[in-house]
Amino acid sequence: MAKKIYTNDDIQDMLMECNENCNLKDSILKCFSGRDKSAMADVFEDGYYERFDRYDSDICEQFIKAYEKCS
Repeated sequence: MAKKIYTNDDIQDMLMECNENCNLKDSILKCFSGRDKSAMADVFEDGYYERFDRYDSDICEQFIKAYEKCS
């Protein structure tokens, strides 16, 4: 199966959906731990995909994997 390439708009839409659906957001946060979980919670709180730029780790990639798994 080919890996889907997401645009910034796609990621923004995914974040908005998560912030509108507490169950989805909680499910995604359960896929994270430690600093990564804190970083993801910060991105959700901010609400914009640009917030991922603040983190050196692959938080955005982890978010996409968790979103695909949980949605």
